[in-house]
Amino acid sequence: MQITSGQTVIADDSYLRESILNPNAKIVYGFAPNIMPNFTGQISEEQLVALISYIKALGPEPGTQQPSSSGTAPKNYGTEKGIAGPGATSISGSQVESR
Repeated sequence: MQITSGQTVIADDSYLRESILNPNAKIVYGFAPNIMPNFTGQISEEQLVALISYIKALGPEPGTQQPSSSGTAPKNYGTEKGIAGPGATSISGSQVESR
């Protein structure tokens, strides 16, 4: 994808990590800065890894236009603190209510 500097970057693990922890580091062309909050100090390393895994499961492999999976959630989806899904808890520890 192209960022505002004109450089092209691939949305790999490193880019996703940087974009979650410092979202203004590389702004995708066409988007304004300061839209996404900075999550530095807000989520643990374990939660960050789970979030990156989930994001990767949603889209195509870097550099391809083909989906990487059938769209199924990662195996631990919903069991990690702060990651949504049945039985998940919020970062503050509160339980998600069933609907």
